[in-house]
Amino acid sequence: MNEHDFQNLRFLLLASQEVLADWYSKVDKDDHEYAIELLEAACMDDLVEILEEKEQIMLEEGVFELTVAQEYLSRFTMRRVQ
Repeated sequence: MNEHDFQNLRFLLLASQEVLADWYSKVDKDDHEYAIELLEAACMDDLVEILEEKEQIMLEEGVFELTVAQEYLSRFTMRRVQ
């Protein structure tokens, strides 16, 4: 994410409901999609940061096991439908 993206994300997160409604009514579908992409990227960055922090705590406490990671990741694994 470059500085321009960051400033746009900052706007989306900090703007009042009225300002966002006004912005939404004045921009096109491409801008709406770009805003969604920025928000999704920010959520993924937060998720990665949280997971890294949890992993570090588990490593420091000596309780990290491969089964814990496998169990967590299994929630996101696609399974073959039979």
